[in-house]
Amino acid sequence: MSSINQSLAEVTLKHYVDTSDIENEILRQSNKLVTAMFNLDLLEFQLVCTALLAVTQKNEKNEPYDATTVFTITADDMNKIWGSNLDTGAVYKQLKKTAISITGKTFSYWNEDEKTGELKLSHSSWFAYVTESNPENKLGCNYIDFGFPKPLIPTLKNCDEKFTWNFVNEIRNIKKSFYAVRLYILMSRYKNLKRNQIRITVDDFRAMYDLKNKYTLMADFRKRVIDEPVELINTETRLKITVTPEKKGRNIVAFLFDCTFDEKDLNYLKALGKEVKAIEQKTGDERDPDTLDLLTTLTDKQVKFYLAKLLEDAEFTGYKGRSGEPAKDFKERIYKDLYDPIKIAEYMPYLLKHGFDPNYKSNTKKLDR
Repeated sequence: MSSINQSLAEVTLKHYVDTSDIENEILRQSNKLVTAMFNLDLLEFQLVCTALLAVTQKNEKNEPYDATTVFTITADDMNKIWGSNLDTGAVYKQLKKTAISITGKTFSYWNEDEKTGELKLSHSSWFAYVTESNPENKLGCNYIDFGFPKPLIPTLKNCDEKFTWNFVNEIRNIKKSFYAVRLYILMSRYKNLKRNQIRITVDDFRAMYDLKNKYTLMADFRKRVIDEPVELINTETRLKITVTPEKKGRNIVAFLFDCTFDEKDLNYLKALGKEVKAIEQKTGDERDPDTLDLLTTLTDKQVKFYLAKLLEDAEFTGYKGRSGEPAKDFKERIYKDLYDPIKIAEYMPYLLKHGFDPNYKSNTKKLDR
């Protein structure tokens, strides 16, 4: 193979972050990662979030990836996503330095054993490897390539049910503190669960942030981990938080967070991605302006009927099928999905194709999340 053809082949195998509509991009991640135990600086966490954004985009499109997939992040991507005012060369130096520092750090998260269901503490690196571009390569040198560790892939892919979503531009607005970004994402985990007050113990904070012997004095802990981050979030994002310490005797043992989310950040359907946008466009003329919190449900009889239709639909099975998944498991997964109003919204184009009427009144109910 000629060097030109080899270069072209390498380019086609890379998977880039799509930054064409970054103002409306959503970052979606498994709650296992949201509550994972790790400590990064802000630049490192921004790089991790950029990598997870690349995964979010592939998940939304139902595109396959595994431990052999090469992802690429460019200095341009970091500039567009995080709003840096530095020139490309300076951003690349920063990107390269940050990527190398991340390779030496691990994180821990709770995971269920697929065979036994036993809950186990998994330890992982963020990236399986990082390679930096060659400055002498005239095709462009301001990027890094990386891949994810094989054991982490299922957690990256399986975030359809228990996940947290955020608009990337809201995360970007928090520019000064890793702890503030993490707290913002942690609070977002509960935004659709009708739970306005969130309680997190000091011990849980110390574990999730992997603080070890850092901030052993409560005054330091509260200032750096709680008060300053809350102030940044209240100032720089749409989320508003009031925090109250919970004491046992004279000691603070937990913090209570009262959260008020902006209506835009409660648009749960948008977390499902571009398929839902298409549904809203198709049915927008027929639906009531308040339908954002009215979701479709199916009766047992309808579930049975449309399950059979969807399983016979080659386009649908190509869209939702997972490589190597047994037919029985696929059927059971779709069966459960058809009882979930959020999933029904995602599948609506296929349901409409098979004769479903979304405007039938008994098909709607309030979202109880």
